[in-house]
This record gives sequence, structure tokens and C-alpha cells, in this order.
Amino acid sequence: MQVGMSKLERVLRGFIGQDVGAPVPITPELTVDEDFRRATEEVLLAQAATGEGVILGRAAAIVLRDRPNVVRARLDGPPARRAAQAARLEEIELSEAEHTVEQLDRAHAEYVKRFYGADIRDPSLYDLVLDSTAIELDTCVELLVTAVRSLRSAS
Repeated sequence: MQVGMSKLERVLRGFIGQDVGAPVPITPELTVDEDFRRATEEVLLAQAATGEGVILGRAAAIVLRDRPNVVRARLDGPPARRAAQAARLEEIELSEAEHTVEQLDRAHAEYVKRFYGADIRDPSLYDLVLDSTAIELDTCVELLVTAVRSLRSAS
């Protein structure tokens, strides 16, 4: 751990490449479950109300769009480069990473479209969009931390 790293920086660094916003991964079957959507929104709103934490996925950018204390960010990049990055970080075969990226992209897009009528790739949903395959992950974390600090100092 780096000396002088804030708690927020440690949390963000710990979540690089992981989708840990809820205990259940989004799968195509869950994109049709209204109870899952409602429960997910409750968890997202409760977490956002604490003013602490990092929420990844779960349409949080849409659910929390009216929250002034939230930085809505998207880590993205071309699917082939995201798969290669995932294979390297998770130490899995490239073919497995490619399949997983494809499935997750489709499931996340379907979830956002079905419940919110939005396109997950719409940059207007986010305050910050980063290509985490072109920008080093540590730099992405630094940019996110800077955005959060800027938001906190403005309020």
C-alpha cells in the first residue's frame, strides 16, 4: 500500500476490474425480474445516502442521477481490449474473458434498456467516461479520486 493513500483511494484500487456492487451478478435471466430491480434500487439509494463507497454497475448512474453527491463514472474500452485486460488481471484464458465480456455487456445493456429505457453507452449518463484499456488502471483510479474530491470541495 502506498503511504498517504486515503481510504477512498484504497477502496477504489481494491475494486479495479471487479463488479461488486451487489452480491448477485447480473445475468440475462435477472434482466426481467422487477423485484430484483426494485431491491437493487433500494440498496443503491441506501448506500448513496451514506456518502461513502463505490458502486459498480447495477444502473447506478441512472438510479443516482439526481444525487448531487455522486460521481457517475464509466470505465470502458473496446471489447477486445477489455477482454485481454480481464484475461491478464484475472489470469484466465482469453477465450473465457471474451465470452464473459460479451455476456456481461449484453446483460448490462439489456437491464438498463428494459428498466430505464436508456442506452448504457450514452455518455450523458456519466460525469466521467474513461477508456480503462488505454489509460493505466492506477491513473483511472487517480482520476476518479480527483473527481470525488472535486465534488466534495464544491459542496
